[in-house]
Amino acid sequence: MRRRNIMSERIVCLASFIFILSPAISVSSADDASAVIHYSFDEFGKIVIDQSGKGHNGAVQGTVTADSDGVHGGAARFEGGGFIDLDGDNFPTDDIPTGAITIAAWVKCEDTGDHHAIFDARTNAGTWIFHPELRADGQFRWAARASGMSPIFDISGGSVTWGQWLHYAGTYDKESGKAALYVDGQAVSELELPTGRDMAGDWGDGARVGQSLGNARSFTGLMDDFYLFNRAMSQSELKKVMHGEGWPHAGDPSPADGETHPRTSVRLDWSAGESAVSHDVYLGESFDDVNDGTEGTFHGNQNSTSFVAGLAGYAYPQGLVPGTRYYWRIDEIGADGTIHKGDAWSFLIPPKTAYDPSPADGAKFLGDNVELGWTAGLNAKLHTVYFGESFDEVDNATGGRIQPGTTYSADALEAGKTYYWRIDEFGAGGLQKGHVWQFTTAGTEGGIRADYYTGVDLNDHALNRTDPQINFNWGLSGPDKAVGDDNYSIRWTGELEVPISGTYSFYPK
Repeated sequence: MRRRNIMSERIVCLASFIFILSPAISVSSADDASAVIHYSFDEFGKIVIDQSGKGHNGAVQGTVTADSDGVHGGAARFEGGGFIDLDGDNFPTDDIPTGAITIAAWVKCEDTGDHHAIFDARTNAGTWIFHPELRADGQFRWAARASGMSPIFDISGGSVTWGQWLHYAGTYDKESGKAALYVDGQAVSELELPTGRDMAGDWGDGARVGQSLGNARSFTGLMDDFYLFNRAMSQSELKKVMHGEGWPHAGDPSPADGETHPRTSVRLDWSAGESAVSHDVYLGESFDDVNDGTEGTFHGNQNSTSFVAGLAGYAYPQGLVPGTRYYWRIDEIGADGTIHKGDAWSFLIPPKTAYDPSPADGAKFLGDNVELGWTAGLNAKLHTVYFGESFDEVDNATGGRIQPGTTYSADALEAGKTYYWRIDEFGAGGLQKGHVWQFTTAGTEGGIRADYYTGVDLNDHALNRTDPQINFNWGLSGPDKAVGDDNYSIRWTGELEVPISGTYSFYPK
């Protein structure tokens, strides 16, 4: 579960956007079936022509004018609350992204002391769906919601440089459960989320570029190349979009960056950079070694955009090692000998043992019925489940239940107890004993420890109790006679089990 700051002076934004909703993007949006909207802003009047081929032209509302100072040609200057209306109520349902999206933009904003919304859409029921923004607090934001105002994710991070062109991109894919925020082609934050959650698919209350519905968070400044696609783009694809035509670096890695590859041999493929005449190939087991080109990771220069490893007669002739993450890099060589260093990509050969347990190893506060799940080891066909109340008992157990599926129901568990489980895998490589994982169920005494003090400096302790939640409205009376009705302070102490890695903010209400 995988950031820049915005200042708070008056600032105007110039931006180039890209919205992407699902397969590989090309710089020419008209050639990409996943492109939903592309506004180049090179020339426009009251109507902004959609160059995606979908015909989703935008109508200028207020002050949005053509400006020659774009990153790739012209740009749109947004002033005084002007925006581009997309007629959300009549926007074709099939073109509204629900399962995957990419939003990206070149932005150059003035510091107005307010937030700058790149794009917004709202349902008939009032759900704000997207928040691609430059924030008044000095950060970028990327958020999306399901119907009913249910948050899917909310990312804030990075640092805005006011009055300077920056490239913004946000992606989400429900199948992988991944959301990411990129600034200038670099990942600011990447989250791994529960899979399968659709974004709201109703734009009935409107959709617009350059302002939030409700006439707030007006984008002030310049915007260039606004795109909307119905898929999540990879980092290398975003860099192509960001730089436009003539991108000299290798891209479109296969296996995709970070992918799990279920074999001990691999064919690496990539798309050549513009004007590349040959390719230097690096492959190894260390990110730093591959990124630095350390001796032993260079596997030669070649004309082909494919490279095989893990077979006799090729790199790693004994096969790639299960449970190992491999890194690779392609440097593009131009006709004049210029070397364009590539990014270091990776892929994982899964271990032979079961991995990625759910609940995670060490999880706490679980209920009395727990669905155990795991990812099968490399080439595993059958799984033996061991479950018990003692680490040694589970670690030493034999003759457990054999099953083909990768889930197991543990029911009628005791409160406040730690349980242990192990999965052994059986496949082409024989029996593979698994690791012992554990989780703990919630106790019967739920809540959070509360210490109440007379006075406002947490010095004179008066009361300790367990509060079931922090949600009180005491009005004119105090929380307890022991502290009185006025001039008291409280410290709450407890453990918070966070299911998704990320940055969280807590506010007293």
